[in-house]
Amino acid sequence: MKNIAFVLLFISSIIFYSSCTKQRAPVKTPGPNYVAASSFYTANQQQVQTFTVDSPGTGPIIGKMGTVLSGNASLFMIPGNPSQNVGYPFTLKLIENYPIKDFILSQLPSVGAGKILQSQAEISIQAYKGSTLLVLRPGKKYPMVLDSNITFIAGNNVYYGFPNTVSSRNITDWTSNVTSLDPTIKQPDTLSKVYLFSKYCEMFIARMGYVSCAQSYTYPNAGTTITFTPPSNSTNGQNIDIYLVFKGIHSMMQVYNLTSLAVPTGTTLTYVAISTDSNSGNSLVYDSQTITVTSGQTVTLNPVNISNAALLADLTAFN
Repeated sequence: MKNIAFVLLFISSIIFYSSCTKQRAPVKTPGPNYVAASSFYTANQQQVQTFTVDSPGTGPIIGKMGTVLSGNASLFMIPGNPSQNVGYPFTLKLIENYPIKDFILSQLPSVGAGKILQSQAEISIQAYKGSTLLVLRPGKKYPMVLDSNITFIAGNNVYYGFPNTVSSRNITDWTSNVTSLDPTIKQPDTLSKVYLFSKYCEMFIARMGYVSCAQSYTYPNAGTTITFTPPSNSTNGQNIDIYLVFKGIHSMMQVYNLTSLAVPTGTTLTYVAISTDSNSGNSLVYDSQTITVTSGQTVTLNPVNISNAALLADLTAFN
């Protein structure tokens, strides 16, 4: 009986010890799980401004950021139906992006065919008759005056935005060759023009939609890519949105899948990384640092929680 009692006591001790050991096992805290900060961009990017043009003398139409619009109904036609007059009223829809902050919030990198563009502004202008999107008549150009409070540089051209796929993402790419987007435009050299005056810049465009007053940046040194590494305990690091803001150049490049396009070595830039963390109540997270680009550079990211107001204030510093 004593032997049986001893065995039962021994087994009970093992069960008790095992139970205590399980209770004392440390609980692993999950690392960040990154989710694109879509709602942050939607809430803070420049919104569409709508204007009704009800007579030939309507105007001047001035956007809230200073873009001056003009042009009458005779410039436009319903696609595929040039014999039908548009008439009045018609509607203009405008989106203005001047500071780098708005380039970032609208996710509109100033990069054309993989090359950095110095972009003074990224403007969307569309015309509608009711719900029908209008196009310019053959040989017609649409005039606009850009905000006179910014400093324009000589040598700018009209660049046209068009949808493109880069690293499995749909982005707005840019080209100054408008005929590559619309071969029916026969006079691009006379239609697409930028005129620089002492206090303002006037731009004539051959195609409605997104346009930019820009010029290609001359790379001073050999190009290299920058690889960004998310925190080691994180998941879905590809959902961190990364932007490169170049010192002394009014330009922004977006990074896709954690690897940049070619950037000149020796360039000083500030990277901005934005996302949300679903394992932290979908909180907004952010990382930013100024670096000088070296060949084959790798940067380790460390996004931390930030408020909407604080992040917007930080982005506003980019002029």
